[in-house]
Amino acid sequence: MSPFKVKPTQAFKLLGTGIVLDPQQTYLAVDAVNVPGWRDTRRVYLLVNSDGSPASLQDADTAASFLLTGTAGEYTLA
Repeated sequence: MSPFKVKPTQAFKLLGTGIVLDPQQTYLAVDAVNVPGWRDTRRVYLLVNSDGSPASLQDADTAASFLLTGTAGEYTLA
């Protein structure tokens, strides 16, 4: 499972936190292989730090994640 870069298409907000994605930023993402049908819907987990900044691979253990769907137009590949 190799990470890749994506851009969210909206300023998604993570419920219960102050985390908001910036559609102008590029974020690391990984395939959501634990979600049924992930390949058909191109579901990914976008990794983000608690301040909303893009997370690095070193931050992956503590990063928050957004489950986004490519076929719904929620992200584009960067």
